[in-house]
Amino acid sequence: MDGEFEISLAGAGEILAVMDYFEDAIGEMNRQGTNFAGWSTEFYPDRDYIAGIINKGVTYLLRYKGVICGTIALRSAESGGLWGGSGWLHDLPLNQVMSVHTLCTSPRVAGRHAGRTLLRFAESEARKRGMAALRLDVRRKNPPAIHLYESEGYVRCGECEPVPDIEGDKVFYLYEKYIGE
Repeated sequence: MDGEFEISLAGAGEILAVMDYFEDAIGEMNRQGTNFAGWSTEFYPDRDYIAGIINKGVTYLLRYKGVICGTIALRSAESGGLWGGSGWLHDLPLNQVMSVHTLCTSPRVAGRHAGRTLLRFAESEARKRGMAALRLDVRRKNPPAIHLYESEGYVRCGECEPVPDIEGDKVFYLYEKYIGE
């Protein structure tokens, strides 16, 4: 399965291509009624956010036959905020935690395990960097993503309302996957 895809770090010269990807993917999800994350390039992920995570060197692109079909941002949790504190399964220093953001796969590659490929890539990168856990949040009304995370060994350990000004359901589940020894 993974052999069909290519994953590479996004470069500053790809910001417009990544924005085009998100416009297309979100538009297709809206047409299919599968935008469970409630994403909109007017709010999240908007151009400034995308440019920021690409320029920080934390965004990876998944390509199928040379075309962008997925994204994932892998950040050190040392910035604190949601990723530290109590409520997580393991009490770890933040320099041992990687947070997963902006995992998005195009509906055009549905059934090819693109999301699973990106999560396994994240785990591999976290291990290479000496991390002990990956953490992420997901909107509670996003059953496909929740199923994916749980099938890959992520454990729900809480919930939060990280972005009070979003439309619709504001509750997000917190997930952690321990990969330490």
